[in-house]
Amino acid sequence: KIVPPAKDGLANIELLKKIITRKTALVAVTHLSNVTGIVCPLDDVINFAHKKGALVLVDDAQYIVSHKENVTASGIDFSAFSGHKLGGPTGIGVLYGRKELLKKMLPYHVGGGTVKSVSVLGSNIKVDYLPPPFKFEAGVQHHAGIIGLGATIEFLERIGIRKINDYLEELAEYTLQKLSSRSYIGYMADYERHKPSSLVSFFFKNKELSLQDFNLFLNHQLPDYFIAVRCGHHCAMPFHKFANIPISMRLSFFIYNTKSEIDVFFRALDKYFQNK
Repeated sequence: KIVPPAKDGLANIELLKKIITRKTALVAVTHLSNVTGIVCPLDDVINFAHKKGALVLVDDAQYIVSHKENVTASGIDFSAFSGHKLGGPTGIGVLYGRKELLKKMLPYHVGGGTVKSVSVLGSNIKVDYLPPPFKFEAGVQHHAGIIGLGATIEFLERIGIRKINDYLEELAEYTLQKLSSRSYIGYMADYERHKPSSLVSFFFKNKELSLQDFNLFLNHQLPDYFIAVRCGHHCAMPFHKFANIPISMRLSFFIYNTKSEIDVFFRALDKYFQNK
């Protein structure tokens, strides 16, 4: 069952509560939307889901960039995030699961390093797997990625996650201030009521104007700069369909971004509309 977002672009918690029943096995929820940049009230979801006997899987890919996730205190059952969003290597990520749950689960594939013992009893084969996490990590691991991701996390912790979060929120607020003076811009969420954390997504209110054309314009019209944004559905096409918005453009920020870079984007935006 899919829960559509509320009109303000947030997760529709009240509708989610109506859908979760005693028959619900797993609730999957995004902690921080990669479309709106707004944090979901996760504690409320977890508490209600657990009361109904459901487990909770949290997509932390965007949240973990600027927040610490205390899986023990929150009661999260499973959490997943990617390495590259942290500025680390591609092709690696983290899947957390509560140990008592992982002990009950079987691996979806097997191989070297997953098996404790194999016994042949007549025509039957009995397999005992190693305890987690080993039984889920068949074959040769992505050692280079593991080392790189570890170094990335150590680097970010030296800076301080709280400091990172404050800086990214400052960049998002700066962007919204500059966007607010341009009446032709619409937003994927109600940013007046809900503060975005590390990104801002918008669209052109006039649907005759193409965001895709503007995206191409960004690559060619400022010869001294290459402006990297994301234009499209952000792996969230249903979200856009619910909002009746064909596509949106996302400005997402990290510790290496600056306000001067945001100013370059707005110079390009203004130049684009001078020609319209």
